[in-house]
Amino acid sequence: MKDRIREILTDTLNTCIIKGILSRFPALDFTVEIPANHKHGDYATNIAFKLAGSQKSAPADIAVKIANNLTDTHNIIEKVDVAGA
Repeated sequence: MKDRIREILTDTLNTCIIKGILSRFPALDFTVEIPANHKHGDYATNIAFKLAGSQKSAPADIAVKIANNLTDTHNIIEKVDVAGA
């Protein structure tokens, strides 16, 4: 499941670049993990933190952009919450 979520996030980043929502950035190494605290959801990622520098934007703002443009054609993701937004 983590790999599928990574694919969804990668597709979403590409969509955001094409739409001009995010600017191009160098290759990105981000994680998808299961949080230790189940109140933080089923999965979490550090993708917004990794993009903050290249996008010159707060991680919460980047996370909202990603969440609003999520490319999940297989409807795997039921809900997205953005911490700090």
